[in-house]
Amino acid sequence: LMLSLLPRSATGQKLSVYTQIIHQPLPGQQRHIILLDNGRRAMRNDPHLRGALYCIRCGACSYICPVYNHISGHGYESVYNGPIGSVWSPALWDNRQNARLPFASSLCGACADICPVKVPIHHALLWQRNLLTRRGHTPRWQRWIWRVWFIGMNSAWMYRFGSRAARLFMKVFGVGLLNRLAKPWTASRELPPFAPKTFRQLWKESEPSSHP
Repeated sequence: LMLSLLPRSATGQKLSVYTQIIHQPLPGQQRHIILLDNGRRAMRNDPHLRGALYCIRCGACSYICPVYNHISGHGYESVYNGPIGSVWSPALWDNRQNARLPFASSLCGACADICPVKVPIHHALLWQRNLLTRRGHTPRWQRWIWRVWFIGMNSAWMYRFGSRAARLFMKVFGVGLLNRLAKPWTASRELPPFAPKTFRQLWKESEPSSHP
């Protein structure tokens, strides 16, 4: 099964370079197999990460990943790169360098769709973000920003107030200042200007007969 599944999902060739076949030891020799845990039992005990242990290292998720295609494997700074590597690396090495990897994903789900063993990679990445945030691997200012966003999105009047404040800010300072404040995110892109009218304003101006 693996001899047919791995090369087809990897590069489409007849045999993948990662295929290894272990024979019995030669006469007079012994073979010792060492199983290295290094966090793998913790992954097995976590229902959200257990599926990653089924990975056959074919690389299909990396080939389909838009992030991997832009930054290449060296951008991950880990022996496990790509979407599945962003799940594995933080589980094996608990450091800030690998803590950034689960956040380098758009969670589009293409990796899970193409995975030959159906590892739910995008769900595992989301769970890794949860674990790393609990451990304090994300910047404190970033956690506060998301808390404020969560409160604002769960309150109608705060959402309206924030929308009006943002529109006033854009009217006074323009989108140029916001682009400078949002660097380096805006180093290769620009934030679009706000629409002249909000959805609520357009809804009120529409004819009552068109409302469901």
